[in-house]
Parts: sequence; structure tokens; C-alpha cells
Amino acid sequence: MLCLFLASQYPSNGILEDPTSFIFQQCSIEKFDDPDGEYIKARSTLLQRLLFQSSQSKFNRTSITIGDRSIDSVSGLFQCRGDLDDHKCNECMKAVQNVSSGLCGNSMAARIQLSGCHVQYEADGYENPTPADHEVHHKICGEPQAIVASELFEEVRSKAFEALEAEVGDEGVHLGFYEIKHEGVHAMVQCDVGIGECECAKCVADAVHVVEEECHGSSWGQVFLGLCYLGYEFHPHEVHGGPVVPIHPGMNMCLICRTMHVS
Repeated sequence: MLCLFLASQYPSNGILEDPTSFIFQQCSIEKFDDPDGEYIKARSTLLQRLLFQSSQSKFNRTSITIGDRSIDSVSGLFQCRGDLDDHKCNECMKAVQNVSSGLCGNSMAARIQLSGCHVQYEADGYENPTPADHEVHHKICGEPQAIVASELFEEVRSKAFEALEAEVGDEGVHLGFYEIKHEGVHAMVQCDVGIGECECAKCVADAVHVVEEECHGSSWGQVFLGLCYLGYEFHPHEVHGGPVVPIHPGMNMCLICRTMHVS
């Protein structure tokens, strides 16, 4: 079982521009019996290796042997948001390093989530309960603003989300990342690497539902589910009546899946 801890403060604007902001951590209740500190040392080595890999790619996984016991190891992965270049990905992972030393202790498994990247790791023998892939791990909505507290804003935001959902697919090209700009609404989604297009689309649809139900009139918001992330901001100065612009256009592979499901 993973316990969830949230950051106590979060910036009120520019949430999509600051990838190093700490969002939450999840730590397993189960602990690794580590009287000699070998597990903590192996975990530190694992995080250092993931940090090095983040200067060359947006996703990787690795495993480290714990002490001299070849039967025990700790495995982990990192994933950076698809819009970050290698330098910003590496900077985000450095921020993970800075906060990770004081998090989770000798928990057998953990997830550390920043705005632009996350790290997951678990030790051999950890029995992961059935994951709640579409459970809301974290949600934050900006304070309702008079300038956006209108049906027009809700309509514009909904159209941006609809366009974003339509773009979800072709994960091999975009690593599950998509962006949309429409009438001042800048929205992005990131699905975990390794899940299929249809699973990504379902997670994104769930995230959109959470935002539309719980972030009325909020000029910005973020929601993190088990398999995906959705964030948006509204910039009134960008409203100009232009069309929806997919920043990373791709095939809507999920329409095939939805059609198959309906039929």
C-alpha cells in the first residue's frame, strides 16, 4: 500500500512552465529490512543512475543489486514530460535528487512526482496491491477568477479539452505527450510510457471529467491520475478568435478503439 503526501504550497501561475515544482510523493507502508543500510545505499545509486540517463533521454529504467546479496535488487524508472528537452529533463531529475533524500526512508516502493518528471522504484519482494490506475492522486485548482467565471470560458476550455482528447494516440511518436492552445487556453497531457493509446485516452477523459467537475472558473489547474497527468492555464491576452492548434499533431488512433468498443 502506498501512502500519499502532498506539497503544502504550489505556485499560483506558470504551472506549466516550472517543471521542477514538487507535487506529491507516495511511499509504501511495507519497509525493507535494512539493518546495514545497504538498501538505502542501493536506492541512492539507482537514483544517481537515473539522473545520468535523464541527460540523454526522457525515459529509462534500471536495476541495482542490494549489497552482496545477488538475489535482492531495487528497480526503478523515470519519465520526463514530453515537452522538456534533455537539459530541462535533467534539471527536473536533479530536483528529484534534492528532495528524495528526505522522502520515504526504507519504504519498499515509492513514486516521487514533480511537475515535469517522476521517479518510481520498488525492491524485490514488494507485493504491489491492485493499482488504481484512474484514481486521483493529486488535484489542484486555481482560485476562481471573475474574468473566467463565465459560460464562455467553460465552453472555450471544453473545446480545448475535446481537441486534446482527439489528439491522444500514436504514443510511439509522442511518448504519450500532447499539447493544445485554443483561445488562450494552454492544455497538456502526459500518459505513462508503456500504456496503450486507448488506455491513455481513457485516463485523459477521466482527468478532463475531474477538471470540469471540480475546477469551475479556475484559470489554471492540474490533476494527476495513476496513469496520466492533465494541466491547463488560461492566458486572456492570447484570446484572438483563432482555431484550435494541436502543437504535436498526431493520428487519433483511439477512435478505432472506441469504435471497436461500441460495436
